[in-house]
Amino acid sequence: MVLVLGEIAWIATQAHVGGGLRWLPVLVVLGLYLRLVAEERRQPLLSGAVVVVAAVVVAVGAVATAPFGSRDLFQYAMYGRMVTAHGVSPYTTVPAAIHGDRLLAQLAPAWQHTSSVYGPFFIAVSALGARVYGDSPLLARLYFQALAGVALVAGVIYGYRRGMTSASLVLFGLSPVLIAVVNGGHNDLLVGVLVLVGVDLGVQGRPGWGGVVLGLACSIKLLALPAVVALVVAWAVARRWRAVAATLASLGTVLGVSYATAGGMEALRPLTSLGGHVSRASAWSAVGVLHGRALSWPSALFVVGAGVVVLARAWRSSSTIDPAVLAIALGTLALFGAPYLLPWYPAAFIPLSARCLGSVPQRALALGSAALLVAYVQPPGSPAGALVLGPSVATVAGLIVGGTALWIVVSRRACSAGPGGLGGHA
Repeated sequence: MVLVLGEIAWIATQAHVGGGLRWLPVLVVLGLYLRLVAEERRQPLLSGAVVVVAAVVVAVGAVATAPFGSRDLFQYAMYGRMVTAHGVSPYTTVPAAIHGDRLLAQLAPAWQHTSSVYGPFFIAVSALGARVYGDSPLLARLYFQALAGVALVAGVIYGYRRGMTSASLVLFGLSPVLIAVVNGGHNDLLVGVLVLVGVDLGVQGRPGWGGVVLGLACSIKLLALPAVVALVVAWAVARRWRAVAATLASLGTVLGVSYATAGGMEALRPLTSLGGHVSRASAWSAVGVLHGRALSWPSALFVVGAGVVVLARAWRSSSTIDPAVLAIALGTLALFGAPYLLPWYPAAFIPLSARCLGSVPQRALALGSAALLVAYVQPPGSPAGALVLGPSVATVAGLIVGGTALWIVVSRRACSAGPGGLGGHA
């Protein structure tokens, strides 16, 4: 109860607290949250149903409060309006080209001249919502906040029904990072819940359906690809070639159809604009000499390289792989090894990390996520001089990448845990 009330109070007041005190509420909430997770792991006292109800209460509070910091949800809303109200593709037209739409003024100036980097499935979801919210900023923000809130609650209910422990449900459903994502209406939580379900379906022996769900996740953001790599590696090590084929065929079909209907290569072209951007909390922000478009490759290189290492080691030793643990490890490398990193990105893997509670990748992801949340108490666009935590978090990001990569290389647990249900590790 204390944590639930604390999270609601933090979300409701964060925009009104100034100076050094602005960091106090988030630090208190993180402390309460970590303590509750630890206590539930040691001696479970909460029922799964109680955690589900608590997640609903906090999600409602996050939706009822105006978003703090990022205004991404208005970007989503404008892309939806471009399809339904203006009849243009957000992949070939920038929002600034649309005149007279009330939502345009709600976008951050830097993104008014940017085409959509989101997948066709999410643009379809945005366009569907645009028929409801129209050009109303209030209805638009409530739509995307509610979408994230429903995703959080649905994911927790799914975990509950699949046998997650109370500690795992708390880790997921009461995560301050995810509550902030709901408040911001970010689509990363939709990706995270689909990744959880997709990997779980694969573990249950339904790789085709797992590929479909992961295809939908990738058709929101390609950030979900590390989970696909993890599943393919796990099935290859087990010599389950039919599972590999089913996963890739269903994934490819979903992505192929969605991008073909959105204009084919035109829908992918805006992704090339991401190269060269380096966020203040990225490990690369400390390496100023390397800034530029050459920095667009590290994330993919880390994921592919780590996948090859695990595949080679497990193949030689005839080990089995827990796809969820590997997916979190690869996702952590992809996130914190990328030049551009924002505090809502980890939501793509936090739900699945509840399946791997206590594992090294889960701990690394939790540490990095908390550090990002604290660093971005100063919202995006704040003066550089005020971002005192940026260099520290960049260092943490670098250590997480190095530590996770080292764990993958030297730890037998990287390729010896057998797949199981969603109960989480003891």
